[in-house]
Parts: sequence; structure tokens; C-alpha cells
Amino acid sequence: MRLLFFQIKIILILILIGTPLLNVSAHGSGFSYEEVVDGFLVDIGYSLELPMAGKMVRFDFETYPETPTDESGSVFSDVWVSIKLDNELYFSGNINRPVFGPTAINLVLSESGVYEVSARFQKDGATVVANKFEYEVLPATDTTSPSNYYGYLGIALAGLLVGGFVSQIIGFFLSKKMNKK
Repeated sequence: MRLLFFQIKIILILILIGTPLLNVSAHGSGFSYEEVVDGFLVDIGYSLELPMAGKMVRFDFETYPETPTDESGSVFSDVWVSIKLDNELYFSGNINRPVFGPTAINLVLSESGVYEVSARFQKDGATVVANKFEYEVLPATDTTSPSNYYGYLGIALAGLLVGGFVSQIIGFFLSKKMNKK
């Protein structure tokens, strides 16, 4: 009985640790807009390749010298972000570069259409490089459809299988150790 409770604890711990790691940053999914502008590579990552209205999107912002050197270090301290839909300002604000992690923002884009995402990278108030790109948001679909939940169900089942497998292996070795005593 103690072994069963131990296995359940292991499964829960693996699920609690593994779930947040699935989509930590926008670049984790691999979608990004990259362009060289004035000697800098502007890299704007986003979490959804085909975003739908009403869904959260994560943008992260980074820029590097086109040919980095050891002395280049951090080339920006903050980024001014502006997001427009049909020339109407949807979001505008300054995002400071954190000590750890990406310079990022999470937004829910509530309307479908083609958004203009502008980023002006600054260092101590001076503009380093600026660029913009278009990001299309699709109309919202019916979120009550069961097909939207199959991805989450697959992740949950995979977590349960991995947790069960790991707990069985740990239980096997613990039972061998206890039987030797």
C-alpha cells in the first residue's frame, strides 16, 4: 500500500513539474520573425503560428549584432512595443529587459485581422534599432468543440504514462532494496 501512495506522489510531482515547462516562452515553439536591420538581427518570437481572436499570444523581443563579438554584450536595455490593428492603437508600452529570461509580453488579441507589431530597441534612452512586421489573427472558432481538448488530453495521458513508468522503476528498486534487509 505504501508503494502505491509513493507511486501516486511521483506521478503528481512529474505532472506538476512538467506541465509549466511545456510552453515557457514564445521561442520555445519556434515561431519568430527575424530580419537584419542596420547591422542588427531583430528577432521577435511569438507563441502561436496561427493565432485566433480571444486566445493569449506571447511575444518576446531580442536583437543581436549581425556579427556578434565578445564585447557586444547586451545591446539593449528596453524595447518600446506598439501593436496596431487597422491603424488603431491596440497596445503601446515600454518593456524593460529582465536580468533573467526573455523580454516578453502576453496579450489576448480580441479581434481578428492583420496586426502591425512594432519594436524599437533602446539602450539608455537612445534607439539602437527599430523594425515592424505584420501578424495575422484568425477569427475565433467554437471553443466548446471536443477537438480543442484532444491536445491537452494527450499531454495529460503522456504525463500519466511517464509518471507511472518512472514510479514503477523506482518502486522496483526500492522493493529489491527492502527485501535485501
